Amino acid sequence: MDGNSLTNFYMQHLDRLFENAGFRKTFLCYNKLFGIPPKENDRELYKQLFLVYLDEAEFALSILRKLKFSKKDVILEMGGGLGFVYGFLKTCGFDVYSIEPSQSGYAGYYETALQMFKILGIDSSDWYPFFAEDCGKINTTFDIIFSYGVLEHVRDLRQTLLGLKRVLKPRGKMIHWTVNYLIPYEPHFKLLLVPFSPGTTSSFKPSLKHSPLWDGLNFVTAGRLRRACRACGLDIKFERGVVLESFQRLREAGFARRQKHFLPFYYFLEKTGLINALNLIPIQFTTPLVIALKHQK
Repeated sequence: MDGNSLTNFYMQHLDRLFENAGFRKTFLCYNKLFGIPPKENDRELYKQLFLVYLDEAEFALSILRKLKFSKKDVILEMGGGLGFVYGFLKTCGFDVYSIEPSQSGYAGYYETALQMFKILGIDSSDWYPFFAEDCGKINTTFDIIFSYGVLEHVRDLRQTLLGLKRVLKPRGKMIHWTVNYLIPYEPHFKLLLVPFSPGTTSSFKPSLKHSPLWDGLNFVTAGRLRRACRACGLDIKFERGVVLESFQRLREAGFARRQKHFLPFYYFLEKTGLINALNLIPIQFTTPLVIALKHQK
């Protein structure tokens, strides 16, 4: 990407975005999504939150890089969030499209991203307020479709995959990062779940019943993904080594702060030399998952 990184690109616009009162006010409200406590200094909170989003966007971009994309590819991002990946790729000259629902319950990301694009002069013509089932409305087919942390939130897994399949070129590829709820842990809430019946966890923690984020979880598993892909005529391949990659992210200061409860276990695995044994665990018993999809032959 011409030697520029996503983080460097946005950090040079940090002040410009902060100085826009409308964007700043909306953006600062997202601290609750990451459990970041309010601070006396808005600027300090803003920068901390901005770096969290950039860290997540860099990781989303690393998922896409697994497919070795180029400027010849037509790319669709499912679940564009605040638009950091879309905006960066668009600025770099990639043929990228992104969908992010604008309905209530989606944190207002779609509109906030539009604000950011306007402030920074980024082309927003391919930023759409659609669900995956509706992406045929774009009237474009794609070489690559990718998502990060989205499949666990979709309303109907099969309909989502069918919608994406309809716009995937015959030789196109998809790659998605998602959670495997066979493992009784919810990473958004950093919460242990009732094994084999994660939805009932809210009976023991009533506050979850009032959370739109909780209500939107579909508790997808590796088995459900495999069955849904088979029903949709898609080949699915589970990438190995993903759980090890996730633990290795704990070397990054920002991610380590957000997932600090895993640090003792990570240090234990490193110290004992057992860290590579994570790759020996059958994929269906690991989380997260990275899946590669393509049309069945």
